[in-house]
Amino acid sequence: MITLDKIDVGETVIVNGIIESNKKVKRHLLEMGLIKGTKILVKKKSPNNQLLTIYLRDYNLTLSMEDLRRIKVEKIN
Repeated sequence: MITLDKIDVGETVIVNGIIESNKKVKRHLLEMGLIKGTKILVKKKSPNNQLLTIYLRDYNLTLSMEDLRRIKVEKIN
């Protein structure tokens, strides 16, 4: 299993699921469009590597590393 925090800038992945026991947090991530099958392009990391900007569903989204560890992804070859 790979999580989104392990993906390099410039790579494209597909969401495989959310790892989260807190239903409120999981729902929030799903509401942002991070549902299974969604294609994501990793655009940039912050200088301190605490934030990651991704592109999905025609918009950019910046997430913390804590949130990125909750998102299971699959690399696209």
